[in-house]
Amino acid sequence: MSGIIFFTLPQTVKQSPPQQDIDYIIYTGDSVAHDLWKLSREKNTKVINRIGALLKEYFPDTPIIGALGNHESFPRDSFPPPEDASINRKFSNLWLYNLMTDQWQSFLPNVNISTEARISGSYSVLIQPGFRIISLNTNFCYKFNWWVMYKSNDPGNELRWLVRELLKAEDKREYVHIVAHIAPLYADCYEQWRHQFSRIVSRFSGTIRGQFYGHSHMTEVLLNYDVNDPKRPVGVQYLTPSNTPYHRLNPSYTLFYVDGNHPDSTRAVLDSDTYFLNLTAANAHDDVTWHLLYSARRDLSLRTLEAPDWHDLVRRMNKDPELTRKFHAYAVKMSDVLKDDCDRSCRRLLVCNMAESDRFLPRKCKN
Repeated sequence: MSGIIFFTLPQTVKQSPPQQDIDYIIYTGDSVAHDLWKLSREKNTKVINRIGALLKEYFPDTPIIGALGNHESFPRDSFPPPEDASINRKFSNLWLYNLMTDQWQSFLPNVNISTEARISGSYSVLIQPGFRIISLNTNFCYKFNWWVMYKSNDPGNELRWLVRELLKAEDKREYVHIVAHIAPLYADCYEQWRHQFSRIVSRFSGTIRGQFYGHSHMTEVLLNYDVNDPKRPVGVQYLTPSNTPYHRLNPSYTLFYVDGNHPDSTRAVLDSDTYFLNLTAANAHDDVTWHLLYSARRDLSLRTLEAPDWHDLVRRMNKDPELTRKFHAYAVKMSDVLKDDCDRSCRRLLVCNMAESDRFLPRKCKN
């Protein structure tokens, strides 16, 4: 299972809300496990429905925004381009898109999910006046989706559709959060697709106020830089941790605080708290207790969670090995096996990945 992300929309300052004050949840997909030898369309359907039922059981009155993971399809990682009629007739994922759309609509009974969901697994919803969330099927950029080799030019017409949605949002003066399973700047996404997404973020940086992804199983941050001014940070991609221990990790989830409902709201991310379950302690004491792993602004000394302040953290980490080790321990969710295992090469890779995931922009980490 990928990340479950909780959001609260305080109108002024950060507070620690009880469960009933969570405004909405983002579930970034991958309901289906890694036991590839057992998979079938029928099993995947059963598991997806079971996970959906559990989410609704424990959060019956909380809106949930879902995204499509790479494990949901059968065969796994198979996402053919639906715009190719001949391919779609033989290898269509229509069964999956209809299944997921029905589930997503049940999570959001008071809003209408856009029809694109049943075509390509992406959709756009107006959560509140002036605030829209776009869920992308980023499996169309995934390196293990072999259909990308068949059609590499905007598979699924995903980016074209995203630009149209952002243009409409801009025209209506809506702020947008983007959610998906695979982060566009993550290494599993093709470099060319990553760069085209960077161009979109650069163009709509005033409209896109948050990006939230899963897939990595760790807690990570990747930065978008302006393609026309590569030194200027314009976006933050939050890779939220998984609820499973895969692999050698602790289960975890993140609570984000977002600028809420008031006339001058920016829908900006104000802060985040990440919690984890220490499996070693839980097994030793037969006690399941979730602990705060870190609070972003406090524990990373961030003035805000805007892109320039994350960029400043990258610069500080580049000069401060202890700060980088600390960030690594957070990234691996305080794993007893991994938290202290980050040498000089590991620290350099951590810093460089945050700042130069778009390989088409000038390098920021010099040899």
